[in-house]
Amino acid sequence: MKAMTALLEDGTPRTTDTARVLVVSVDDHVGPRLLTQLREYCPPQHREAFDEHAARPRPGWTRELHGFNPPQSTLDAIERTRLCDGQNDPHARLRDLDADGVAAEVVFAGGQNGERIPFIGEGLGAVPGAGAAEDVQLQELGFHIYNHWLSDFLSVEPARHVGLAHIPIWDVDAAVREVEWARSVGLKGVNLPAPRSLWAPYNDDVYEPLWAACEDLNMVLCSHAGGGDDPLGASGRNASACFAAEINWLGRRSLWQLIFGGVFERHPGLKMVYTEQRGTWVPATLRELDSIWRSPLYGRIREDLPRSPSEYWATNCYIGGSFIAPHEVAARHEIGLQNLMWGSDYPHQEGTWPNTLLAQRYAFSDVPEQDVRRILGLNALEVFDLDAAELQVVADRIGPTIADIAEPVAEMPEHRGLAFREHADFD
Repeated sequence: MKAMTALLEDGTPRTTDTARVLVVSVDDHVGPRLLTQLREYCPPQHREAFDEHAARPRPGWTRELHGFNPPQSTLDAIERTRLCDGQNDPHARLRDLDADGVAAEVVFAGGQNGERIPFIGEGLGAVPGAGAAEDVQLQELGFHIYNHWLSDFLSVEPARHVGLAHIPIWDVDAAVREVEWARSVGLKGVNLPAPRSLWAPYNDDVYEPLWAACEDLNMVLCSHAGGGDDPLGASGRNASACFAAEINWLGRRSLWQLIFGGVFERHPGLKMVYTEQRGTWVPATLRELDSIWRSPLYGRIREDLPRSPSEYWATNCYIGGSFIAPHEVAARHEIGLQNLMWGSDYPHQEGTWPNTLLAQRYAFSDVPEQDVRRILGLNALEVFDLDAAELQVVADRIGPTIADIAEPVAEMPEHRGLAFREHADFD
């Protein structure tokens, strides 16, 4: 069923059709209510500590934490995120996914709605206890409470969700136990926090049981931007700009630790996804890592690693390209067409919701159909081992058509977030 003709990026015409596109967002978030939802998952003997934690002040997400002065349209979008019912109501969430044309999603914590994981805090990074042993035990419990709630929350139409378990990375044995339990209740991946100076780097052999468990259970590792060390300069003059300059790099440091640590050589079935960390950094980084691998100065590394870093990237690593922009799509073959996936960042204000189709048109209107389908969904189906047949039924009901996506964008929305970038990571 032919619908329209569009121009490809090389100027040649493309005939599109009305077949629906199966869209998977590999970067979505939830924000369960601490008192009315998570508390019931807390064992009775820890309820008093839970209530003490819940009584602590909850700082706002924007000005208090990041020090920037957004326009009113952005403030409105931040409020929309804070009030989004899909943060903690699975049926409202499915309605939002349907309206956005998203058949399936990968779900992180950190909803930007002021809620937090018990005994941990708001956001994506694991923070080990800095005091008594009881503090660490409560933080491990906090992750388990959240993971238990998440497994129940995503049990509504489970084929449409990939829940990511949050783990106490500072205690590998406890982390392995949590991964095993999480898999048994339907979670399909692990939120792997970015490296921090508080614990061993990921090329340390202490993590070997964790990598083995994740490979054996087919639990995909996902590392979201914002979960690593605090950027240097984040408390000084123009701190928000220093934060922006370093935050993505800090989230990527595990790449060379995992590759040079031989993790993918020992565990070829392990998959690692870098989420909301943009994409155009990949080619230059791989060239640098390959140069180190080839250098006579580090020749012994080739005794442990028979393949180059770019080869391990090709087989084991992926970009969860939240709010992909046209210049990132243009670099898809350098990044690796099979390694690039799409994310909406629902319901965050910097993401595509509720302008997802517009954002997809902006990024993909001149891209060949097979590449559009691969980046928007087919790659994610393979990485997360999703049920393609079941999700295609959903896509046939709510997904965009190729003709929809092929229509160029004539006018930007008032709130552009980061989905409508023109040049690089932030603009």
